[in-house]
Amino acid sequence: MNPFKYDFGYEWQYAWIHVIPLAISLIAIVVSVRRRSRPWVFVGASVLGVWALVSLAIVQFAMRINLPLELPTQAFLPKGSGRVLDLGAGSGRATIMVLNERPQTSVVALDLFREGYGIGQNSKERLRANAEIAGAAARVDVQSGDMREMAFQDASFDAVVTSYAIDHMRQEDSVRALREIHRVLRDDGDLLIEVMEADAYVHFAFPLLGAHGYFGPNNAESHWRSLVESAALEVVESGHVPGTAYVLARKKGVNLSAREE
Repeated sequence: MNPFKYDFGYEWQYAWIHVIPLAISLIAIVVSVRRRSRPWVFVGASVLGVWALVSLAIVQFAMRINLPLELPTQAFLPKGSGRVLDLGAGSGRATIMVLNERPQTSVVALDLFREGYGIGQNSKERLRANAEIAGAAARVDVQSGDMREMAFQDASFDAVVTSYAIDHMRQEDSVRALREIHRVLRDDGDLLIEVMEADAYVHFAFPLLGAHGYFGPNNAESHWRSLVESAALEVVESGHVPGTAYVLARKKGVNLSAREE
């Protein structure tokens, strides 16, 4: 649970923004005590400090922005071994999740490795360095590529994960990616999708955020269940973890091209 062990590269405004109001509150408390200010100054500063401290804990330890992800369900890849594809791997939080929690697997980490989505200097080298820190670099193959059009052979993976990546695409591109996932998965292969969700944790920690349906209903789970099912993948489980909705699906040997005909 050390948020300084890895270098996932998330920019300060996402990972450490709450340190600023926390520092302000501490300074205000000290000043108010020394100058014997009115009680509301001390109370207001204390409330701000508690909010900032709790929010920082949510971001670092509940949402795990500087830690490897944790599997939201143990039903993923129950045999515990095989070849796994991480789509939109970024700096490796989901890659290391799989390597740690399924130690008999190998992972192909695929990403366009471009700047954006909160990761500064998004690169293959950063992902490899994080895998080295996890002691699992030998089980990772880092490749550049687009999840909408992959060069892998049909039925070449036992499982696919994609975390906070496929939800950054337009819906038509997400559908293309799901078709490709169906193609590269082996029969009975698993797909685990994790997408951002503006839940109570996010609302508390980021009250001014205005993205990912922040001001609308939380329908991420049902939306992705529907998209996954439209790609001829059977939903096994879905649910929520802090800041996240997830869907676990399984390929049941349906030929998608024949199904469309």
